[in-house]
This record gives sequence, structure tokens and C-alpha cells, in this order.
Amino acid sequence: MFFPTSSSNPASSLTLWDSVSSHRTLQIMFWVVLLFLPIVIAYTSWVYHVARGTLSAKHLQDPDRAFY
Repeated sequence: MFFPTSSSNPASSLTLWDSVSSHRTLQIMFWVVLLFLPIVIAYTSWVYHVARGTLSAKHLQDPDRAFY
């Protein structure tokens, strides 16, 4: 394979420029990522903060701390 084609036969090849999404699609995805990435990072940080530490048998036997 040679750049910019995807196969050795140029007649049936898909070039790099033909396989790229439209400018509008890339612009929409940019704004979606810009909006949701901080939310995902914040949620992941919160879950890590809540679930940190070790779990012992004492925690499992304590009825005030039971999650089930």
C-alpha cells in the first residue's frame, strides 16, 4: 500500500481525502467532544474518589455500610 491510496489498484482504491468526513460533521463532533469530555472526566474523577480505598470483611459485615 502506498500513500494516499488504500490498495495497490488505484481504480478500486479509496484515497485519504475521499475517506474523511465532511467539514460540518467534524465541526459537530468537535463541539460534542468539547461539551462532554469535561463531564466524563468529572464523573470518572468522582467515581474514583468515592470508590477509593480498600474493602475489608469489616466493611461487608457492617449493616450501616451495606450497599446490598
